[in-house]
Amino acid sequence: MLIALSRAFSLSAPEGADWSIPELPDSKEERQKLFNKAEEVLKQCYARRPNYNDIVPGLLRGGISSLRENCGMSIHIPLKPMLGSITRDLGEILSKLQGREFSCEYKYDGQRAQIHCDDNGKVSVFSRHLELMTSKYPDLVELASNIRGDGVKSFIMEGEVVAMDTETGLVKNFQTLAGRERKNVDVGRISVNVCLFAFDLMYLNGQVGPVPHPRTD
Repeated sequence: MLIALSRAFSLSAPEGADWSIPELPDSKEERQKLFNKAEEVLKQCYARRPNYNDIVPGLLRGGISSLRENCGMSIHIPLKPMLGSITRDLGEILSKLQGREFSCEYKYDGQRAQIHCDDNGKVSVFSRHLELMTSKYPDLVELASNIRGDGVKSFIMEGEVVAMDTETGLVKNFQTLAGRERKNVDVGRISVNVCLFAFDLMYLNGQVGPVPHPRTD
């Protein structure tokens, strides 16, 4: 669908539009470069705002060249998660990275969570499948509210939620987390305490962060 939209809006503009399509090169190679660039814009915008009901009107308003401006990242609309790719050994990791700089993190056995907090303090929590799960984690909602202040007004943060033993400080396994209530959890009656290990800050005070690099596990 993204490739089809990129081609359609590279080759034509809707009737009455106040914008025009770029001149189509005569060279097949140059045309392919134009198409590839348009596809990349669509894919990046879809990663930040995976909703065709927002992307298509954005394209109609200004075409591909203005899509980032007309359909950018927005709080309370979940972003597509940065999924990891499995590797078998260190040699394969180094081969994939091809000499680029990288950082290593501990692999936590929990649940991915994307936390949105707006200027008014409203908090939304989304799963890796872009499902709303705010009512499952009222403790994370409280945590997000505590982060606001001291120059932090709004943010989108991603991390791993893990079950935690509050007495020993040790991380528990995923099965323990899976036993936690799933909906309308009362913050005063939580049976399984959790901790959030944050690893990405994609949005802060109205400013969009850089697109994250791919992960390998």
